[in-house]
Amino acid sequence: MSQTAAEDPGGQYGDDAPPVVRLTIAHLGPAYACCQRQPHPSPVQQTVEEAVKTFCGRSLRVVGAGRTDAGVHADGQEAHLQGAVPPLPPMAWVHGVNRLLPSDVRILRARSMPCGFDARRDARCKRYRYRWWTGGVMTPHEALVRARLGPDVAVEHLAHLAACFVGEHDFAAFAKTGGAPARTRRTLRRCEIVRVDEQRVDRVVEGRGFLRGMVRAIAGTLEDAARGRIDEARLSALLEGGARASRSQAGPNVPALGLTLERVEYDEDDEGED
Repeated sequence: MSQTAAEDPGGQYGDDAPPVVRLTIAHLGPAYACCQRQPHPSPVQQTVEEAVKTFCGRSLRVVGAGRTDAGVHADGQEAHLQGAVPPLPPMAWVHGVNRLLPSDVRILRARSMPCGFDARRDARCKRYRYRWWTGGVMTPHEALVRARLGPDVAVEHLAHLAACFVGEHDFAAFAKTGGAPARTRRTLRRCEIVRVDEQRVDRVVEGRGFLRGMVRAIAGTLEDAARGRIDEARLSALLEGGARASRSQAGPNVPALGLTLERVEYDEDDEGED
């Protein structure tokens, strides 16, 4: 089956370099350990790979843009197919694979990317949203995606403190223990508190890369700081790194159910839709 003009605009890939199939994936977090294959039951990667194999008859690897903690949701996880990928129209992947997936995982979109595209390596920015609930009784739907934020947390102060995380800092104190990343400096281009309404408060964070557990640790540290348990001087010291910046000095990891990977951006996204 040959590529159509819509899949290969302008014939930019050539006969010997077929485009890479990129998938945008959404899933609810509770049933899945993480996006990438791990020795846990039913990770998203394994679930999608099994559906892809049934659909196209080939064992293809689904390479995600990054790992997520157990229980974290995704509205816009990105991945690419690796292996002898059959040249099918993008919508064939969407409809064909979705009918084989459980209801809590969906392929939102498939598109053709230039040869050599790598969903993990080429990711330019990731956006996470942590959702809090400040009201009374939550609806069952809200309880799936929001964590409770107590009345002792002033949202205005939370917004002030969130701005401290923007820019380049040493986030060693916000990484999960048990690992030893060689580099712990990361740059956040956005860390913002968004008041959705009287009962819903979100924290949006954007950056190119994150340490393991970093996004949830930032949210937990913000909660503690807004309650007065961590003052701004200590927060600044944590972001400077060094001997005083241990994981125990920062706030706890907030529940995973409130966190959603919303979007992963690539340079190719600025060049127009295919």
